[in-house]
Amino acid sequence: MVWATTANDDWREIESLLVRLRASVADICPHGASTEAIESLEKRLGRPLPSDLTRWLGLCDFLSSAGGELLSADLDVMRIDESYRIVSVHHPRDWLPIGSDGCGGYYFVSLDHRFGNGYPVFFFDVAERLEAPSFVVSSSIPKFLRFVLAAETFTEREDPPWPFDRAYVVELDPDIEHVPLTMPWEH
Repeated sequence: MVWATTANDDWREIESLLVRLRASVADICPHGASTEAIESLEKRLGRPLPSDLTRWLGLCDFLSSAGGELLSADLDVMRIDESYRIVSVHHPRDWLPIGSDGCGGYYFVSLDHRFGNGYPVFFFDVAERLEAPSFVVSSSIPKFLRFVLAAETFTEREDPPWPFDRAYVVELDPDIEHVPLTMPWEH
């Protein structure tokens, strides 16, 4: 399996995976956030969201899956701004939570571009440390979304290989190795 490398291909695959998941798992992600809800979230945060995150929230406003939970713009549970408020006590305000592993750890993007022009996604293991990411999990928000959605395609007997299987991750997201931080398989 090799994933396409263009952003448009990533989004086509994200939308395809989402359609398949919606057909097979009841209420996995019934709707996206409205433009007004996304704008309200940006206002509550006091900053614009990365365009890839805005696009995702327009497709799906909350997702709980085998790969973790993707936070919401508008719902009463797992809202990005509420998580941002809670975790900003321990993290600088330039880290935005976009998901959770369901065990207290969070997936973040850095809003200050300290890791380049894109938005790689990082994991903070709260059992380990709070002040810095434990490791990088994808080179971009779309790659992260593809990994999380693809995790749903594995059976209960299989462990999804993301993010700890180097061969799997690098084959599908070769740019991850250019992010200057610890990789999950080195952790």
